[in-house]
Amino acid sequence: MKSFFNMIAEYVNQRNILAKSACLALAIVLWAYISTTKNEESNFRIAIETVNLPEYMTVSDMQYQNIDVVVEGKKELVKAVNPKTIRAVVDLSRTRENVPAMYPIKILRDQIPDSLRVVPSRKKIRIVIERRTEKSVLVVPRIGAAPEGYIVGKPRVEPEYVMINGARSVIDRIDTLATANISVENESADVVREVEIDRENLKNVDFSDNEVRVSIPIVKLSALVSVEIPIAVRNMKKDYRYSLKRDKVTAYVRTGERSNIAPEQIVAFVDVARMALRDPATKAKVPVKEEEIEVSVYFKDGSDADGIVSCSPRRVTVKAAAK
Repeated sequence: MKSFFNMIAEYVNQRNILAKSACLALAIVLWAYISTTKNEESNFRIAIETVNLPEYMTVSDMQYQNIDVVVEGKKELVKAVNPKTIRAVVDLSRTRENVPAMYPIKILRDQIPDSLRVVPSRKKIRIVIERRTEKSVLVVPRIGAAPEGYIVGKPRVEPEYVMINGARSVIDRIDTLATANISVENESADVVREVEIDRENLKNVDFSDNEVRVSIPIVKLSALVSVEIPIAVRNMKKDYRYSLKRDKVTAYVRTGERSNIAPEQIVAFVDVARMALRDPATKAKVPVKEEEIEVSVYFKDGSDADGIVSCSPRRVTVKAAAK
């Protein structure tokens, strides 16, 4: 028996099994320690907030809307980070008006351990600040074609005008507001729709109304006659020349008691009084201005106001050029 144990001891000494086992155990312990303590990083995209801007001012242009942030530190701490606890804030209490200026971005890290590093991809942002202004703007319904054999009559919009508020450079460029698309291709009777105003590309503009009510007559063509009429221009400024890309309009009229309707009985015109022909910043005359304006069509004698159902086109492009 003694010789058997001697043989085992001699074998262990020759192979260094105890030493190797100890090294393996130590390696496992080290691997477990490193795996739980090694650093890791995560990337987050954070929306940029502006604060302390005076009420009479607004942001007209911002270089970018979001910022990328890298959080570095111990793996278990990084994994526990909620991106909602990270804020990217720009203080606009001291601003420069009407010129692009660089402002520092401050990272606020609520409930994030101090041992973690929070590194933003950018430290500054270019922003343009302007004074707010407002004006009343006409709402134009965007209506599709009626089904075959029918025509879309004169739509009625309530409210007809909407007040908009925002940066002067943005507001001065807005002459009309369009609604979302209104489909009537399957309609054979009058329709009424609550429709949103199209706010695409107008994200920094405030509206007094976000929706309008549009009443749309759908009329059988067989009950109408068409009359082609020249378009006149009214309320022209003396120091401008005006031209129309299309100088005639087709009016669709209910015959009623009128057996014969002549073009001379109807007048069509565009009113250019609301065309802005001065630069809002310099007040200088605008050399050339083009704008789509609604065509108004009436009987000359003022009778039968509902007799004229519609006209095509409903709006024409007017060009005003300084003399």
